[in-house]
Amino acid sequence: MDPFTMMAIGGSALSAFGQIQSGRAAAGQALQSAELELINRDLMAVQAKQSAKARLDQYEIETATNRGLFSALGRLDDPSMKAFFDAQDRIIGEDLKRISAQTNIEMTNVSIKAAGLRAKSKNVMRSATVGAMGTLLQGMNSWNQARPAEPKITPSTPPPMRNNQYRQTLLKRIFDTRG
Repeated sequence: MDPFTMMAIGGSALSAFGQIQSGRAAAGQALQSAELELINRDLMAVQAKQSAKARLDQYEIETATNRGLFSALGRLDDPSMKAFFDAQDRIIGEDLKRISAQTNIEMTNVSIKAAGLRAKSKNVMRSATVGAMGTLLQGMNSWNQARPAEPKITPSTPPPMRNNQYRQTLLKRIFDTRG
């Protein structure tokens, strides 16, 4: 095999290897991004709990302040004050539900994004593998087209010889008695 053919085959193999390595790197980056998104989702959950706790603490401080003020005014047992505190309880409940619902929506979006990144990593690897196979097949096809054709000699086709050499060679074989 001539050196140029060997270089062409080696180049195709090297190109295919590079495509696979590139696919692996891209797939690894996509998986790493997916993992970071899942960490971000977990951090969102912690942040939501902290926000809910801070809102509840604020509510309790304000409620204690209001109770103290209305107690000092002697209106703590007033039915309007009971209605006021009941309304405040409903408001804090709605606030906490809103915080929870918003966080759940955001966490779901992050989970969907992470799933997309994981799928992307698989697709990138498949694409790199298919590309590498295509490169190898293209290299093999190029080699097959570039190699010189081998002469086909069949028993009915005598080998190319000058003048009557074929006949003389054949006669020597037949009548050569040296063994």
